[in-house]
Amino acid sequence: MLVLRGNPPITMGRSTFRIMTERFVKSVKSIPSLVYLGVALIVADVGGGNVWANALSDSLLSQGRAALESKNFDTANFLMEQAIVADPSNASAYLWLGRLSQEQEDIPRARKYYDTSLGIDPISQDALLWGGEMDLADDASEEAEEKLKRLQVLCGECSAYQALNDMIVAYSIEEAAKAGEDISPDKE
Repeated sequence: MLVLRGNPPITMGRSTFRIMTERFVKSVKSIPSLVYLGVALIVADVGGGNVWANALSDSLLSQGRAALESKNFDTANFLMEQAIVADPSNASAYLWLGRLSQEQEDIPRARKYYDTSLGIDPISQDALLWGGEMDLADDASEEAEEKLKRLQVLCGECSAYQALNDMIVAYSIEEAAKAGEDISPDKE
């Protein structure tokens, strides 16, 4: 049960409160208004503020992902950063900021956000996969191999493991070709 401060206090289940919050967040059309509301709720420490912050953060992240898919990088960056302001423990917001940074070829920033995401959620398959992909783009194959080992421990040979393994194999073939090595399977 959740009890909201007020006179009289309002009592409701957490799932009901979350649904109401999500509906409210979706109904607000102005992004700055939504951000200011979220910050105000966090600062004011409204009863159940974490639920509000989580719903706000999730909504902002969802909008940021849509902006990223539309290649609207500035808007995506703004929304994802605001998702972190609303909920600094939202590992997915850091993950997607890493993906955005990687799309923009800002490797140091992408690495920072992937590492932060993994610090919050060390078993995030997407963070390990995308971080490994970024490692290979940055010629850090040893770090990609470490992420591959972590994925194998986490999920066996799941799709994230297979995808990163395929990237590492392709990277190794490409590096060997650059070095002029013969890596054909029939080489004796």
